[in-house]
Amino acid sequence: MTLPRTLEVRSTPQGPRIFQSFSEELEQLRGPSQNIVISDEDTLVTLAGVDPTQLEVSLESLVGDTGSIYFELSNAAGEQYRIGFNASENAYFSDRTAAGKKDFSEKFAEGIHYAPRQIPGVLVKMHLVFDHSSVELIADDGLVAMTDLFFPNEDFNEIKLMKEDAATAVQELIVYPLKGVW
Repeated sequence: MTLPRTLEVRSTPQGPRIFQSFSEELEQLRGPSQNIVISDEDTLVTLAGVDPTQLEVSLESLVGDTGSIYFELSNAAGEQYRIGFNASENAYFSDRTAAGKKDFSEKFAEGIHYAPRQIPGVLVKMHLVFDHSSVELIADDGLVAMTDLFFPNEDFNEIKLMKEDAATAVQELIVYPLKGVW
């Protein structure tokens, strides 16, 4: 199951398209926001003191023609999950190939999932929600949406933001811890 979303049909130069956004009720689960400042020289930023199993993140970044900007979740077992934007592919991606349990299906962790970018330009906007075993991404003002599951052998306890290109410049990174609903 995914988070509730608001769907809206809007006109675009390519014709009518469905735009998605997380329901405004998600804001009721937010803890205090953290604006994280990242210098252009930083290629790796650990989001210290943040629980990646209940987290909402909003990222705006200028990107170059190559490299990636992504979030990496990891744990002490050496497992990792990555989600973000790959400029060379001009696509958002979800990589659960090393994220934990996958023996229940030979196709589960087969390769990286991609969603093509829908809005041209150098500004990438991503809105993500992380849970214990899932992630949801809405990007390109709602034209791109991805949901993926992963099953780590132990909870992910670290989250990092990684940039692979000097031309990538984070404009805004806002992090909200989320409260559980149970």
